[in-house]
Amino acid sequence: KLHVAPERLPGPVWEHYKELTPCEISSCGRMNVGNPHHQIFQVSFLITLYFLLIMSTITEHTSTINATLPKGDVNKKMEVFYNPLMTSNRNISILLLNSIENEEMNLALPLTGSGIRALRFLKELNPNKITNLFVNDKKETFKKTFKDNLKLNKLKPKNISIHTQDANLFLLNQLNNKKKPANFCGYFDYIDIDPFGTPNPFIPASTARICRTAFSPSLQLTLLL
Repeated sequence: KLHVAPERLPGPVWEHYKELTPCEISSCGRMNVGNPHHQIFQVSFLITLYFLLIMSTITEHTSTINATLPKGDVNKKMEVFYNPLMTSNRNISILLLNSIENEEMNLALPLTGSGIRALRFLKELNPNKITNLFVNDKKETFKKTFKDNLKLNKLKPKNISIHTQDANLFLLNQLNNKKKPANFCGYFDYIDIDPFGTPNPFIPASTARICRTAFSPSLQLTLLL
């Protein structure tokens, strides 16, 4: 038998779990398949169980995420994209931002993936560096995955904007985004491009949305490729 602690189930599944009796949850296979409530729980439970089995905890420096490394090469079909070979790249970006004079910056991660870079920014950048941190990934599960990893790292930041758009649209749409933070003009101080493959498709939108102060001697336009 495989036992899964109920509190490990994500919110929607846990809500269904709490409403079922011990007899009803003793076996998914014996649930009343004609009951929509049971059908929802059964599907949610099986999906959750699947991810609990295949996902593992990965720690990189100060931050931890739930992800699974593929048996072969890293690929863009991964449910949660995490590339361990880019650890040194993430180290350099943190070193760069902590070394420059600029403070109170608006940082953008249009290709956030697992969110490991964003989590490390929140934990390892000097406290006065971030005004707003924008994270984006077009995977439908990204928002929930990132929020779960925030909880895993015991982070409750109030200056994060989470988006699930195409990377270029995300960058270009912020200028006229009515829901953008009041202290954000629509242009970023720092844009981190970390694609799976060539960065060329993202460079025009990035250069169009980098603010003028990013070209100052203390902070040049930086695309960490």
